[in-house]
Amino acid sequence: MTTRADKGFLTGYKNGKERRLGAVKRVLEERKRFWFR
Repeated sequence: MTTRADKGFLTGYKNGKERRLGAVKRVLEERKRFWFR
């Protein structure tokens, strides 16, 4: 059962998902470079 608030949250989540994944990947790459220098 999804309420209107849930639907709004899910759409916002889907829209921001790609951006968040890109940011996370970037951070992980930076960390890898930092740790395995």
